[in-house]
Amino acid sequence: CWYLLVEHDPNLPQPGGDTDQSPPVAISWSAPCCVRGTCISDMGTCSSSNNNGGENSSFSPPCGSYGDLNQDRKIDNQDVNLLVNCISNNSNSCDNQGDLNQDNKIDEQDVSILEDFLNQRIDTFPVCPSSCPGDFNHDKVIDTLDLGIMCDNDHWGKPGITDLNNNGTTDVYDISQLITDWGKRCD
Repeated sequence: CWYLLVEHDPNLPQPGGDTDQSPPVAISWSAPCCVRGTCISDMGTCSSSNNNGGENSSFSPPCGSYGDLNQDRKIDNQDVNLLVNCISNNSNSCDNQGDLNQDNKIDEQDVSILEDFLNQRIDTFPVCPSSCPGDFNHDKVIDTLDLGIMCDNDHWGKPGITDLNNNGTTDVYDISQLITDWGKRCD
């Protein structure tokens, strides 16, 4: 599995000031397990990412202690670095606080979620209870993106946030519930 890296020109502002939506200036492939400039395996190299929130940005955890790996009651770059270290060392020291998408593993997806939170692209984690069950990506609408999350290999047939009827596994009964709420907007 390889990841497509898309670089944007930070000098090309877009409506709303979001430079990540500017036209790509470079596209390349990166080996998996590369996050925040650190390769977790010997499968290649990667470039470091930019923290638009600033190097000293910190935020309160959106729910419980998820994402707050050093237990200082704030989420910042120290937590990202701890999460990367947990992955690179195959350490269990992150426990469940690092599993931000509740797929029962701590990996690069969790680092990406934590960075998105610090860069204010998201305001909560998928593992956090939702005021809108079925809105797994927290975009305030139940749609195909949520169905995709429900049906991916990390969730299908497993317990977790996508198990809407709480029967211990994500299955067709949960899809039925999702379809019942299809198009629902959450406030």
